[in-house]
Amino acid sequence: MEEVDPPSRSSSEAETRFRLAFENNVSGMVIVDTEDRILHVNSAFCKILWSNTEELLGKQISSFTYAEDRQVTEEAHLRMLSGDLDQTTYQKRYVRKDGAIIWVEVSNGLVRGDNNEPLYLVASIKDITTEHNLHEQLDYQAHHDPLTGLANRALIEELLTSLAETTSVKDNKRVAVLIVDLDDFKDVNDTFGHRTGDSVIEAIAERLKSVKRPQDTLGRLEGDEFVYIATDICSVDEAEKLADEVLSAFQDPFNVEEESFRQSASIGVVVSNCDEGVSIDLIKSADTAMYEAKRLGKARWSLFTPQLAEEALDRNRIHHELWQAYSTGRLQMYYQPIVSLATRDIVGFEALMRWHSDKRGWVPPDLFIQVAERDKLILLLGSFALEESLKELSEWVQKNTHRPAPYVSVNLSARQFHSKELAHSIQSALDNSGINPQNLVLEITETAALSDLESTSRTLASLSDLGCTVALDDFGTGYSSLSYLAKLHPNVIKIDRSFVSSLSTGSENEILLDCLGSLGHRLKMTVLAEGIETESELDILLELGYDLGQGYLFSPAVPSTEAARILESPPWK
Repeated sequence: MEEVDPPSRSSSEAETRFRLAFENNVSGMVIVDTEDRILHVNSAFCKILWSNTEELLGKQISSFTYAEDRQVTEEAHLRMLSGDLDQTTYQKRYVRKDGAIIWVEVSNGLVRGDNNEPLYLVASIKDITTEHNLHEQLDYQAHHDPLTGLANRALIEELLTSLAETTSVKDNKRVAVLIVDLDDFKDVNDTFGHRTGDSVIEAIAERLKSVKRPQDTLGRLEGDEFVYIATDICSVDEAEKLADEVLSAFQDPFNVEEESFRQSASIGVVVSNCDEGVSIDLIKSADTAMYEAKRLGKARWSLFTPQLAEEALDRNRIHHELWQAYSTGRLQMYYQPIVSLATRDIVGFEALMRWHSDKRGWVPPDLFIQVAERDKLILLLGSFALEESLKELSEWVQKNTHRPAPYVSVNLSARQFHSKELAHSIQSALDNSGINPQNLVLEITETAALSDLESTSRTLASLSDLGCTVALDDFGTGYSSLSYLAKLHPNVIKIDRSFVSSLSTGSENEILLDCLGSLGHRLKMTVLAEGIETESELDILLELGYDLGQGYLFSPAVPSTEAARILESPPWK
């Protein structure tokens, strides 16, 4: 087809300048008529499309425009032809002669005749494929987790912002946010290293993808925390079923680098309110529910409620007040006597932390210890309890040289027990106090001991090397106690008070106590009964051969000065 010249100008000089500028332009240049048919192209434009002039003349722009972008061209041209605009700039895609898709930036100008009627369009086209791909790559990196390829926090927040604008409450469609936080994942990194930990994270991401619905979004907010955004949710029940599906992804072990890992997760679930709609605050609410799932024992999901939010806010206040109490020396150690049941002599004291708040009065230890466990505060409280208890014990020993020194029993939190610094901190406290390691008993719960058996075995070995005694607290309340008791082999087992307090309800409970005590003795362990409150309970425990006991029958936990007085002259003897 012959090349069509553009309409002539009044000046041949102007026409020459136009032709030279058109032909020699480094950008692609094209002239199209009002029907979008190509009238003229330059060599730069041919290079962009890997075509020659003859192949392009007379064709409509739409013939090599990417199908999804044709409307962009049509709308721009219509606006110029209708008189709304004289110039437009936009980006779109072309399909090159070899089938490759390229990105271009198009700058259009409309040329009008003497009567202001549209004559033709002159377009300058720049190939921006490289820049566009780089931009997309940078945008992808800015919005996706580099390890798993999942959406990151920035993209999740953008999604929720978009959903806030597009989700219609009148359609009864809601959005659910699930925060999925791995339980005790730090132990994997500490034991096997971060490289293996990353491999486990990748395996978990793949497992979560397998349960994700097509319309939903999965993201990774940070190290061991994932998020699941579910759209088109019709009810809370539907969100709860989704939470069950996500939990099911953790049922089977994860096989990574010739190791098999059992990994659980705690999930917080929140469903957008029909009245309030969707917002970024849903992440915060789901996070609150997730911490409730942790508090209830992990490996489960918890649904967000307004009451839960109030309780979480109060726990945050308690956490702040507890930090202040620790920093200003307002925490105290109380001591409950541990007694030889056969002689009624004091053999030791259990050290128990107490906090009297100016605002709240006496704060239950179960509450403030649980609040402290969310961060390093629990480690600071643990060090304080250890050092303060050994310091008090040292003073008692110096004042009571005429009698055998009692021991002091200090509780260790799970985080403190599995800390690599535990042995060092215990040795330091012993050195500072001058106390013989044999006079220090370290109490751990079944839950702490069984959460990571390999770590527990290492820690118990290091405590044994120090010469300390280990007691397993709350024995009998965990489902795995008996199977692991021989393997862990603590020096002392403390039978939970629930078994002792139930003695009055029937002989079956006495049989249970007999079995637990006999098991401990057969394994050559000292057996201690907690929560003794009556003489009849004491008589039964003596008949069953129990070694030690503590409870209100003898004394509640008391301040250090009172404990020293009781040590000198036990009131129950």
